[in-house]
Amino acid sequence: MRSRLMLAAAAVALVTPVGAGAAPAAANDDAVVAKKACTLSDPRLTESSGLVATDTWWATANDSGDAGRVFVLTPGDCSTVGVTTFAEEVVDVEALAPAPDGVWVGDIGDNLRARPTIRVYRVGIGPGDRRRPAQGYDLVYPEGPRDAEALLAEPDTGSGPGRLVVVTKEYGPGFVYVAPPEMRRRGVTKLAPHPGRVLPLVTDGAFFPDGRHLVLRNYTTAAVYSWPELDRVGVVPLPAQRQGEAIAVDGDDLLLTSEGAGTPVLRVALPAEVRDAMDGRKETVAMYAGATSSTSTSPSTGTSASSEEASSEEADDAEDADGSRGISLVWYAIGGVLLGAALAALRRWRGRRDR
Repeated sequence: MRSRLMLAAAAVALVTPVGAGAAPAAANDDAVVAKKACTLSDPRLTESSGLVATDTWWATANDSGDAGRVFVLTPGDCSTVGVTTFAEEVVDVEALAPAPDGVWVGDIGDNLRARPTIRVYRVGIGPGDRRRPAQGYDLVYPEGPRDAEALLAEPDTGSGPGRLVVVTKEYGPGFVYVAPPEMRRRGVTKLAPHPGRVLPLVTDGAFFPDGRHLVLRNYTTAAVYSWPELDRVGVVPLPAQRQGEAIAVDGDDLLLTSEGAGTPVLRVALPAEVRDAMDGRKETVAMYAGATSSTSTSPSTGTSASSEEASSEEADDAEDADGSRGISLVWYAIGGVLLGAALAALRRWRGRRDR
């Protein structure tokens, strides 16, 4: 795990392109206000890779290598009050998202990009140890396998639970895919691609309660985006962690976990400028909705169907993203060569160590 993090961090520095929602090159620790909320003291929690926070409970799950189970925690002190086992075998659980009476579990990891389908489970959880087989749904990407570590669920804003959103983990800007409101219980459900692009190396994400904003994180940075447009609203530098994997929204705060035994759950206050930008956007959306009814929503991706209302800044961002693709391909190639060299060096080092 540690070698994977080192290589990923090197890749961020080498191949993060300018524009297209790219992360800042480095986080300023002086600007990070982080407090330890509690510690994951349960010895079974060694690779926390997903986090959901409600007023009643918090929930987390281990990364690949564990059984299909979710740990239910007491908010504030992180003590384990229940474990729900929902499957005997899973491939690579990487994320959790809120669901009515429980969580969505994302068995979506695919480092080798070899899985023909990924799977999500809707799991009912609560206090006490329990075994409850969960309904699983098989999903497929339209362009072939991808690696992903972020699963988000649109909140219930009055019209019922929303759709699931999968964000891939890329060495360049990440891809976003949306599941239909009704997924097939049997067979495979095809994900729809969203045209927006987001942070590189996304390890988790969560919606805000308003359903109009979401946050995505990688190892150094969190970015807040509008939804469904995926315009970047603000950036939050994150504190250093052993291997930052999970993020959850708790009021105006972000909760962070990391892989590793005895890892702390960190609480990061959403910066005032990001909150103001989110609030300002809500007011603009409300004013626009009251002035016109011409804006519609695409049923396939949930993005705005009117391109004539795009601001000049958004148009410039789109142009910058398009213009950076050729440059990005060069950086991706360089990054691939260096990554291969790093892997070869790592294998040689392990060989010498094992002699």
